[in-house]
Amino acid sequence: MKKEEYEVRSARMEDIDALVLIDHASFSIPWSKESLQTFVQDGLHRDCFVAVITEAPKRIIGYVAIQFVADEAEISNIAVCPEARGSGAGRAMLEKAVDSLFERGVEAIFLEVRESNAAAKKLYESCGFEPVGRRKDYYSNPLEDALLYCKRMKVVNPY
Repeated sequence: MKKEEYEVRSARMEDIDALVLIDHASFSIPWSKESLQTFVQDGLHRDCFVAVITEAPKRIIGYVAIQFVADEAEISNIAVCPEARGSGAGRAMLEKAVDSLFERGVEAIFLEVRESNAAAKKLYESCGFEPVGRRKDYYSNPLEDALLYCKRMKVVNPY
């Protein structure tokens, strides 16, 4: 799958069932439907973007959920359906999330990743995220440490 075969847009309530399926295919402990709905509905402190195949039949192949307050944010979840992994959809969604957060005035973005998830770590580091900490036994099923990453945004003073 090539990058130009999908677009990244804001998630809508009618996308929830697709997000649930992607989440269940991606994580050993998936989020509830209600949790995903919260990210789609709450534009005040949360947001969600999806990658959608643009050719018929159109379908959602991934999502990124973010939350923010003041000048800090967290990439809460990012997932791509198994058959679309490696297509660039994860990078495109991450870049959209970072751009959106920059426009909101966010100066630092955090995320956690399983220590063993080499592909995700490579993606995050190539997008300017740096490891800043470890959370011992953060994940279960299987038990594993989380690495904490941060991306500091450069705010340009126009004066």
